Amino acid sequence: MGTLNKSIYVTEKQKLRGKSQITSGHFGNESEVIQDLIRERQTGEQKMPEEIMRNYRFQRERKLMIENSDREFGIDSLISPTTS
Repeated sequence: MGTLNKSIYVTEKQKLRGKSQITSGHFGNESEVIQDLIRERQTGEQKMPEEIMRNYRFQRERKLMIENSDREFGIDSLISPTTS
């Protein structure tokens, strides 16, 4: 895979964070820091649809459980008064 030379702008805080990652030995240079951030973002974006569907299924099951327990314990009749 080929490489490209790009200029980026970071805040002073971001610059210091990157430098501390290099100083601590976690990364060898600034390019490795940026490449790792890009990889993390790509991984997160791939997981996002899976997490959205998992959350949707969880919320749907939770709603059904609540509806079923309401019917089972007669909570609907307590909430909506019957007319005589």
